[in-house]
Amino acid sequence: VEKGISFYAPEAIPIISKAVQRVIDYGDSFDLELPFITAKGNRLWVHAIGKAHRKDGKTIRVGGTFQDITERKRAEEALQEAEERYHAIFEQAADSIVLVDVETGALVEFNDRAYQNLGYSRKEFQKFKIADFEAIDSAREVAKRIEKIIEQGSDVFDTQHRTKGGEIRDIQISARAIGIGGRDFVQAIWRDITERKRAKEALEESEERYSALLNLGGEVGEAIVMLQDTEQGDAIQTFVSNDWPHITGYSRKELLSMSFLDLLHPQHRQASLKRHKRKMSGEIIPGLFEMSIITKDGTEVPVEVTSV
Repeated sequence: VEKGISFYAPEAIPIISKAVQRVIDYGDSFDLELPFITAKGNRLWVHAIGKAHRKDGKTIRVGGTFQDITERKRAEEALQEAEERYHAIFEQAADSIVLVDVETGALVEFNDRAYQNLGYSRKEFQKFKIADFEAIDSAREVAKRIEKIIEQGSDVFDTQHRTKGGEIRDIQISARAIGIGGRDFVQAIWRDITERKRAKEALEESEERYSALLNLGGEVGEAIVMLQDTEQGDAIQTFVSNDWPHITGYSRKELLSMSFLDLLHPQHRQASLKRHKRKMSGEIIPGLFEMSIITKDGTEVPVEVTSV
């Protein structure tokens, strides 16, 4: 017995020794899975079963079976590692991840982001179905969407979710159908795109206002010019509307390589440069300024300039 015990891995020897001793002393049995070191030094896992053969109340022999379960143990360890990696990704993901039971519509699994982003506790959220916080589709439409995902295998779409506080959040959903234990599920990743969408809408509104300003300037015969200090010099024209080439006689290409100061009549350049420097330093310069420009053919043309 002692020789057989010596082949177990060092961390397993106290366990098997205690189990064998109880068989000898009390007639107990054992059923253990322990690491084992072969005569060649290879590390295995074994399933050891032992029981006592007793006579007159004393153990006269210890018998049992011994099975190599190394492959099964390795498979179990690999599965456990895979599950740990999955849960680490699942819980640490920046987006909400949910697993939906297709048959019941229940949220059978979800990460912390899923309920936190909507302002709920885990206990509250686990009672919900998607329709309980979906802000656009009805429960019937949600069910149809899930059916579509099952049929197609996957889908990506935008929707809106309602938080516990009543705020509407824009959500982009990437979903795919999966099978687990013979049942259909939908795994979905929800990404909150509210801020991105608001930024896009603000940019579009700004562009619309800008376009309207350009159109209005053209309609009333006004030119719009944008200036920027660059390596080329001060007050370089970085944008000119269509009317400015008509007024100055220069082409758009020529104007975009020139300083606005170069167009001014010499008597206005110094004062205009000072105002420009104050403007670029962040000072608000209100008012309408009258000055003259010199066109390409040398003509002096009076203009009114408003700085914004």
